[in-house]
Amino acid sequence: VSLVADSPVMVYVADTKNHCIRQLDISTGRVATIAGAAGQAGFRDGESEKARFHSPASLAIDDTGTNVFVLDNIRQIRVVDVSLTIPIVTTLIAGACRGISSSIVFSSIVVRRVGCHTDWTASGLVEQ
Repeated sequence: VSLVADSPVMVYVADTKNHCIRQLDISTGRVATIAGAAGQAGFRDGESEKARFHSPASLAIDDTGTNVFVLDNIRQIRVVDVSLTIPIVTTLIAGACRGISSSIVFSSIVVRRVGCHTDWTASGLVEQ
């Protein structure tokens, strides 16, 4: 599980084993699946519940708080536009990304550097 926060109110979670991205609204206590479908692994861009992830492992958020970046375990960097009423998932870099290094900041927070290169490919990657 990976966490990232865009403000004191919203926290985003990569629910690795359930293949989806969740949003925790701290002010209301509400949890919502904003991208992917629980228990349905795959690779597909698109609207919120139509998108598919394969074991999303790491998250980051841009300084505007509108784009959540997801590193899938099939070496994809995907972006979820959370500024939209129905978030949209788009693949930025397909099959060319790997964790380069990681360090533990706190007992449950791991910082990872990710590298991408066109020579690193994922074989057999087909949108599902």
